[in-house]
Amino acid sequence: MSTGHPDAELVATSATSAPFRRTQLVLWGLQFLLWAGQAVAEGGRLQTGMAVLTGIGFAAQVVVALSGPRVTLVLHDDHLELRRRVRPWSIDRADVVAVGGDVPGRPTWSQQVKIRTRTGVLTLPALDRAPADIIGRLGAWAGVGETPRP
Repeated sequence: MSTGHPDAELVATSATSAPFRRTQLVLWGLQFLLWAGQAVAEGGRLQTGMAVLTGIGFAAQVVVALSGPRVTLVLHDDHLELRRRVRPWSIDRADVVAVGGDVPGRPTWSQQVKIRTRTGVLTLPALDRAPADIIGRLGAWAGVGETPRP
């Protein structure tokens, strides 16, 4: 996956549950086929309406399945970028004072990555790499540890 910038490094993308997505796609497809069959066989307003609604639901599942990851974490030389569909983040390297997990002192036990900046703490969403790996990479990039320097 390309980041679009020559100086950028793709660190992680959103964690996806492929079996869940496939199951949803199959279930919505089956519902659509059943309601469409009912609409053709009986021609009622309810059956036609339900066929249209399940068709829209199935189309939405196809779009979600084909749209790629919802979140990408990208490192640039001077800033960190969390690209997502709604409210993307951009954090300057100089603003990062610590990178850690939700279990202090135990990155391998952590389930979330927390980035402490001069203005507050930002919690990253679930990503496809282990939090300990992301904590180590972001800490090395920013030149900080798990606790802020005094």
